[in-house]
Amino acid sequence: MDLPIAVLIGSLLALILVRQLALRRVAARQGQFIWLALGPTFLIGFAMLWISLTTLPRQPLIGLAIGIIGVVYVVGLARAASQMSSAITATRPEDDLSGAIVDPLTEFMLANIGVVLVGGLVAVVALIVWAIALR
Repeated sequence: MDLPIAVLIGSLLALILVRQLALRRVAARQGQFIWLALGPTFLIGFAMLWISLTTLPRQPLIGLAIGIIGVVYVVGLARAASQMSSAITATRPEDDLSGAIVDPLTEFMLANIGVVLVGGLVAVVALIVWAIALR
């Protein structure tokens, strides 16, 4: 087995293990561990920001679009994680954790859906303007 493949598999297993251990602590009403549970999810946002920075010099519009989406994603996820952490810590043992997790996650997903819809509308308008300009 090549070393890069072994490193990739080992990193993936480590992320899975950290997430599972963090989720057990979250189930025990220790809200601060939600940040570890969402750690791999934050990697997606940071990857989008990195791709944006590397794309920006060659394709500025695409890099800017990816960067805006990445910033909205990371900021929204950090906000949701903060709200989840405080809500989980505030729950009593007899309370259900689903409300503490679902409400902030719903706001996060609605914000992402809004970005996609607005971004799609902007893309359609830009394509129409571009098509008119080529005539």
